[in-house]
Amino acid sequence: MRPRKQLIFLTLLFILGSNLLRGQTINSVVELVQQGHIAEARSLIEKMAPDNSPAETLFLQALLTIQADSAAVLYYKLLTDYPSFSYSDFALLRLGHLAYARGLYQQARSRYIGLREHFPGSGHIQESWYWLGRCYLALGQRDSAGLAFREAAYRYTVNQISELAAAALDSLGGRFGPGDQPQESGQEWVVQVGAFSQQQRALLRKSFFEQKGYQVRLATKRKDDVLLYLVWIGSFTDSEEARKFGDQLKKKYGTPFTLVSRQRDEQL
Repeated sequence: MRPRKQLIFLTLLFILGSNLLRGQTINSVVELVQQGHIAEARSLIEKMAPDNSPAETLFLQALLTIQADSAAVLYYKLLTDYPSFSYSDFALLRLGHLAYARGLYQQARSRYIGLREHFPGSGHIQESWYWLGRCYLALGQRDSAGLAFREAAYRYTVNQISELAAAALDSLGGRFGPGDQPQESGQEWVVQVGAFSQQQRALLRKSFFEQKGYQVRLATKRKDDVLLYLVWIGSFTDSEEARKFGDQLKKKYGTPFTLVSRQRDEQL
């Protein structure tokens, strides 16, 4: 190899090695902050070479900012100015945590949902499901909380988050297990007014009928390897009564419906 080419090769190798080392260091800082070891995280940052990119500098500043409002401003700026930054998904997760800690549960909820929508490949999605469940609990939406906790408990690697989610499910009375639907005994007919592949659409339909004064429940069903979110209204022991109720809903709101037998899981 010629001396000039060798020098270029060694330079590129050094840059790649430095970038890899910096990435590992930032990962360590993130882990320390998550564990609450702020002093150790700050010490590790001080040992880093002073050639941070603007996005890295902003991110590290936000991580170490103790005051919640100031940290939120920095995270917002990071997401606005550097949406493709490799830690932007974590920044959005932190925004959710900051809102939750301040009791802003609707705002926190939108952050956790946004994480899945904007960063579908993020390694923090399981955690976002768990905290989404916490938000729904705080908002009094137990069915939605159960669905979110179940996602965190059973769809990802068994770890501390899955254990916390499983414990939260137990606190809901065991209504939401790893199966596709809540388990309850006895014959029951319900009027299904929607089946969606996106949970957010099911929640919108649920909210619509709740605002009309109906008691609405959510359930799930897997069809052709697709998880569907079901919206149920009413509870009847007779299919004809359920059908009459469904006809009334359709006439009043124009919403198609399906009758579901919960005991047999049979759709008519």
